Amino acid sequence: MAKRPRAIDPTANVLQLVKRSIARQDDLREADARYQHDLGKQERRHRRELRESETKYRDAQQAAEKGRIDALLAAQNSAAALTASRAESTAAALAERVDTSAKTLAASVEATAKANEAAVAATAKALAERIIPLEQARYEQAGSKEQRTEGRSQNQWVIALVLSIPSTVIAVIALIALLTK
Repeated sequence: MAKRPRAIDPTANVLQLVKRSIARQDDLREADARYQHDLGKQERRHRRELRESETKYRDAQQAAEKGRIDALLAAQNSAAALTASRAESTAAALAERVDTSAKTLAASVEATAKANEAAVAATAKALAERIIPLEQARYEQAGSKEQRTEGRSQNQWVIALVLSIPSTVIAVIALIALLTK
């Protein structure tokens, strides 16, 4: 019989392969741990940078909003100042108009008072001239009863008229006094 070649025990070879496989897996785990550690470090750095960027962005937005609000406030203040200035000039113009109107009205009232005074004086003179002949006629016709009655009624009318003149003059003077105040 021929000799068979002796069988090689695969155990040593398998053990060596298993050992290398385990070492390789340990190396992979170590590399994965380093990778995870580096990845975590980079993630923390990026998150920190992101927070800083967000903070800068918020600060820039707040500064821009503050500037916008300040500009609006300044515009409102200038509009209020302009409105106040216009109100002052309008008030001054109205005061001038009121003063001018008051002076014009006072002059008009004074002219009317003088005209009324002259009219009252003329009316009083005319009435006095009319009363004198009436009184003379009354004395001349004193003899008869009818003439006396007629004279009395005329005298009463004239007296009423004469008495109404001073009250008219007083009323006109009071009106003038009221209008000139």
